[in-house]
Amino acid sequence: MATYSAMLPAEFGNALKPLLTSIFERQSGEIEHMFVQDLGASPDKIFAKFKQEAIAGASIAQVFVAETHEGQKVAVKVQYFDIAKRFKMDKGTVLTLLKVLDWFTPGIPFINVMPHIFSSLEKELDFVTEGKNSQTCKEELKHLDFLHVPKVHWDLSSYRILTMDFADGINLVDADKVKACGFNSKELMTKIIRIFSEQIFGTGHIHSDPHPGNLMVRKERFLGRDGDCSYRSRSLRTPAS
Repeated sequence: MATYSAMLPAEFGNALKPLLTSIFERQSGEIEHMFVQDLGASPDKIFAKFKQEAIAGASIAQVFVAETHEGQKVAVKVQYFDIAKRFKMDKGTVLTLLKVLDWFTPGIPFINVMPHIFSSLEKELDFVTEGKNSQTCKEELKHLDFLHVPKVHWDLSSYRILTMDFADGINLVDADKVKACGFNSKELMTKIIRIFSEQIFGTGHIHSDPHPGNLMVRKERFLGRDGDCSYRSRSLRTPAS
């Protein structure tokens, strides 16, 4: 619903908008425990600087700002510690509800599509795959000089932690700020359409979650361009042949 909030009355859209970038609370020590498990040390040792307050978050992870020992500013996406367990519980709940629905709607096999959906959702929990897919996107769309896909730092990443170069910009969720900063809406829309057209009709690898919360824009004064588009890392999916 939050993704399609533009189709709803303004009051509903404004209420749902935070869900695109909302932050859930974590348990005390959860982040440190995950870093030790996955990367062998606490974030304060792995990075020269690590801000404990998340700058963004969503359904399965939060994003933190850090600085490597080489001085590179990075964004660190850290999965919620119990999200895999929650997924298994939700999976069981959905299957139970679908079995009930199947009883009320014989002949419409809703439950038959669930194995494919669950398989795709499980891949969302694998940040190594997500990182590889983002770099596939980066390589395949490198001819689009207005698109920026951050570099992955593999030595600082794991199945549940993804570290990438920090890309600053204005989130497209904040349409008023985008307009206030003087961006040309028509030009931005043309660029976004070009990006996704290249994927759909060209490469075959498609960004699976293209809502405004996963795209940012920024000024590129030195290149004389009105706006660059920056991808937040998400899974890429290949359409069926």
